[in-house]
Amino acid sequence: MADTQQESTAREAGAESPGRIRTIVECAAAIALIAIGAQITIPLGFLKFTLQVLVVMLVALVFKPVPALVTLACYILLGAVGVPVFSWSGAPGLARLVGPFGGYLFSYVLAAPLGSLVRRAICPPARRAQARSRGVVADVAALLVVAVTIYLVETVYFVAIGAPGAPSTGIVGVLLFTTIPYIPAEALKAVAAFFIARSLRRAIPSLAER
Repeated sequence: MADTQQESTAREAGAESPGRIRTIVECAAAIALIAIGAQITIPLGFLKFTLQVLVVMLVALVFKPVPALVTLACYILLGAVGVPVFSWSGAPGLARLVGPFGGYLFSYVLAAPLGSLVRRAICPPARRAQARSRGVVADVAALLVVAVTIYLVETVYFVAIGAPGAPSTGIVGVLLFTTIPYIPAEALKAVAAFFIARSLRRAIPSLAER
């Protein structure tokens, strides 16, 4: 009996190993994509933005909550120790995280898993094939959660650390500086993430089961 139980455990462990390896590879690929997106700067009127948030949104749409959390936490840790994964403009390493815009980076760790949780709560993987319209609603809700979380955390962080101008201009002034001008860019990123995620799910059926 003991031998049978050991064989069963060994088979289960062997079956889980490819899945774990695939998850690790996917997390590493997502970290690389975020780092690449951070180096791509696109002008929009008088503003410039990177593609980091687009990849964070994509992670929320195709990863489970725990891998999403691990991916973004590892990204922040790599940047904190000096690996050049953050955008080229601004202080490097840990100095970026404690600067006035460090809240954007910290928010990713919360935004991606929260978006994933919301998506799965609205439309569980088992119902996705039969409830496609519900799946669309789940994706849109997840994207909204990601965007709101990112800018809420950054706004609170910006005020909390006493960034230049934050205490004197009030919350409206802070929002005009940290959030409102970027809404059109974030909307474009959300649309792109939505369609990229749907394309990935069609190309890789296992993603549709998450």
